[in-house]
Amino acid sequence: MFKRNIDSFINLRVTTMQGHTFKSAVENILRKISSNSQLKIRRITWSNISTACVNSSFDVQLADVKDDAVFSQAFLERYVGFVIHELCHVKYTNFSTRGNDPYLNQLHNAVEDIWIERKAISTGLLGNVESIFTKLINQMISEADGIDWADPAQYPFALACVGRRYARPVPLAQGLEEIFQHASDRVDSANSSYDTLDIAQWVYDQLMQLPETAPINVNPNPTPTNGTQDGTGDSVSGQEGEGEGEGTPIGQNGSGEPTATRPVRGQQAREVEPTAEISGEKGGIGSYSKDVSIRQDGFHTKDHAFREINVNVPSKLRHEVRMLFENSGLDEFQMNHKAGKINASALSSISTGNVHVFKRHHEEGGINSAVSIVLDASGSMEENKKDQLAIETTYALYETLSQSGVAVQVITFDNRTSVLVPFNTPVLKAKGIMKRFETNGSTNDYFAIRYAHEQLLARPETRKVCFVLTDGQGHVDMVKLQVSQGNRSGITTVGVGIGVNVAKVYDKHVNIMKIKELATASFKQIKLVA
Repeated sequence: MFKRNIDSFINLRVTTMQGHTFKSAVENILRKISSNSQLKIRRITWSNISTACVNSSFDVQLADVKDDAVFSQAFLERYVGFVIHELCHVKYTNFSTRGNDPYLNQLHNAVEDIWIERKAISTGLLGNVESIFTKLINQMISEADGIDWADPAQYPFALACVGRRYARPVPLAQGLEEIFQHASDRVDSANSSYDTLDIAQWVYDQLMQLPETAPINVNPNPTPTNGTQDGTGDSVSGQEGEGEGEGTPIGQNGSGEPTATRPVRGQQAREVEPTAEISGEKGGIGSYSKDVSIRQDGFHTKDHAFREINVNVPSKLRHEVRMLFENSGLDEFQMNHKAGKINASALSSISTGNVHVFKRHHEEGGINSAVSIVLDASGSMEENKKDQLAIETTYALYETLSQSGVAVQVITFDNRTSVLVPFNTPVLKAKGIMKRFETNGSTNDYFAIRYAHEQLLARPETRKVCFVLTDGQGHVDMVKLQVSQGNRSGITTVGVGIGVNVAKVYDKHVNIMKIKELATASFKQIKLVA
C-alpha cells in the first residue's frame, strides 16, 4: 500500500502557483498515489462543487478553481488531503449502503468518514496520514467559526468532529456528548459500511428522542425587570434552540449552554465531507475532465479519407495575421550591406571608398508566440460544406503562422477533443494530416477551448493566442466565461465564424462565409492581450 509520506508525492519547488498549474499538480499527485497503491482511480473531474467526492465507479470529483487564481502550496496540501480521504472511500466504503432518510444519510456519512480515516491510520495506509487528517478536520472546524452548533442541521458535522479523536474540541449542545461519544466508541469495532450505517441509525434514534423544542430556562440568580421571573414558561414552537429576549435565551440552561433538540424528519443537514470553498476563486464554469473528453491524437481523421486543400494563402491574410504579433516580432532595414537596396543617405560616402551603401529588409514575425487553432469537427459543420471551408482556413492560418516563426498546434472537437496537429509539425506534414480531417458528433466547444488554454498556459512563449474556427453552435455562456478567464491569464481568444457570425460569442472575431473571402478577411481589428 502507500506507506510513503505525502511530502514525497508533492515535491514542488514553488510556494505559489496559478490555478491551471495547481490543478495539474493535484491530478499528478492523485495519479502518483493511485499508481503506487491498489486504489485505482478511473476519472478525475473538476466540477462546480464545494467539496471532493468519489462514486462507486471510482470517479473522483474535485472543486474547480479559476485558471488565473493564485494558490499556496499549503492549499495544495489541503487538496491532497481531500484526495487521500476519497481514496480511503475507494478502499473501505460500500457505496450501495444507504439509509432511507436524508438526515440519516448525513449521519451515516459522518460515521463512515470517522471509520475510514481510523482504518487508514491504524493500518498505516500512508506514512503521515494522521497528521494529514488532523490538519484537514481542524481547518474545517476553524472555517465553521460562528455557526450555531445547537442547530440540528449541524449535528452530523459535530459528530464527524467528535469521532475524529485527533480533532480539536467543538461545542456541543447539552444532551449530545454522551450520544456522540458512545457512537465514537462503537466505531472501533465496525468492520464495514453496514456496521457504520447501524451506528448512524442508533444515533438517529437517540436524537429523535430529544425534545422537539428546548424549554425556556432562566438564570439561577434572576434579576427581575418589569416584574419577576419564576423560572416557568411555555415552550415556544418552532424555535429549535434559538430565541431572543431578556434573561437566558430559549434553549440554554443557567450556565449559558444550549440544549439539544430533535431534528425534523427528513431534514437536510450540513455536508460533512471536507470543503474546498474558496471565496471568489472557484472556477465552476462547467464540468472539465480530460479523462472523459480527451481522445488520442488524430481522433478526428480517417485513414482512407482524402479532401482537397488547394489554398494559395492571400498576401493580405498573411500580412494581417503576421501583424497580429508585431509586438513580439521584428520588421526593420539592416544597413551597411554590400548588396540589397540602395541606402540613399549613404551615397555620399561612396567617394571615400565605402561600398557598404546597401540596406536589406529584415522581418521576423511572431517571435516568442504560441497559437492553438481550435477546429470544430461536429456534425453541423457538414452543412453547406462548412467543414471544407474550415479546414482550408485552418491550413491558411497554419501555414502563415508557421512561416512567421510561431509555434502552432491544431485541436479538433465534437463532443470529444483531440490534437489533430501537434506543435512543431512541418507545414507539409500538417497539410497531409488535415486532408484526412472528418466531422462527426455533437459539440463541446467549452471543453476544447479550456483544454487549448491549458495547453497554451504550459507553453514558454510570451504571446499566446487561441483561434476558434466554428459554426458557433455550442455552450455559448460557458465559452464566454472561459474566454474572459483566458483574457485574465494572458490568452487572446479569437472566434473565426465559418459561414456564421460569431460576434455574440467572441468579442474578438472574424467571419468567413466563403473560401474566396479569405482574400479579404481582415484581422486588423483584433488586439492581443498584452
